[in-house]
Amino acid sequence: MKKILLLIIICLTIYSNLVVTAFDDIEDTSTIEAVITLAEFSIVKGYQDNTFKPHNNITRAEFSKIITETILCSNNRIEETQKFEDVDESLWANDYIYIAKGFGIINGTTATTFEPEANITYEQAIKMIVVALGYDIEAKEKGGYPNGYIAVANDLGILSDVKFNSADMTTRGNIAIIIRKTLDVPFYFLFNDGEAIQREKSDLTLFELHTQSLIPISEDKDTDEVEIESDSKTETDSELFPDDGEILNATDDSNTVG
Repeated sequence: MKKILLLIIICLTIYSNLVVTAFDDIEDTSTIEAVITLAEFSIVKGYQDNTFKPHNNITRAEFSKIITETILCSNNRIEETQKFEDVDESLWANDYIYIAKGFGIINGTTATTFEPEANITYEQAIKMIVVALGYDIEAKEKGGYPNGYIAVANDLGILSDVKFNSADMTTRGNIAIIIRKTLDVPFYFLFNDGEAIQREKSDLTLFELHTQSLIPISEDKDTDEVEIESDSKTETDSELFPDDGEILNATDDSNTVG
């Protein structure tokens, strides 16, 4: 009963905070629901003019930010020593790119390049999402890049209701829908044991983990009452994707995409 009550309170709190973040240029209901949830979790942000620009493309740098924010609540940072030649230390997405690289989510377009300002394709983004969720092994068993990763994504249900050609460039609106679905599927924690990337199945979804971090909960050990401390945050004044962009790496060759 306590868990049910807590879930209701959390949902109501999130809904009341998210309603005000609706963007003027989104008409599709699925996109609206996805974007306001991701905005509340700080996975994406809108522009200062209250727009989202759902039909705009996403760069590799932008997607590295999106995918890293999606899983960062459940993973520890991994120090990455091998740097990309075309990722300047001053680039706004530098940390996101190397966090993703440290978890094996991205490999680069080559061993030494990332092409952060290039737009990312659906098959590249899907590959990175599947790896981030911990299903790299299953994807490789189904044929690897790109079809194996797309097959796993379809099995997980994160591509339903989204129309696209896998080689096309992603749009912000479609990626928001896909990432929102990603928050609800079973996933694995990724960690580096010093020799290789390992995985461990999570008992919670990413949505539940993000919700816990959004609303601190303190429980009285002597009662069944649960106290919710409200410190919700909205970031509608800052851009969803800064001018410099922010993405997760996706490689464009068949073997090292990511």
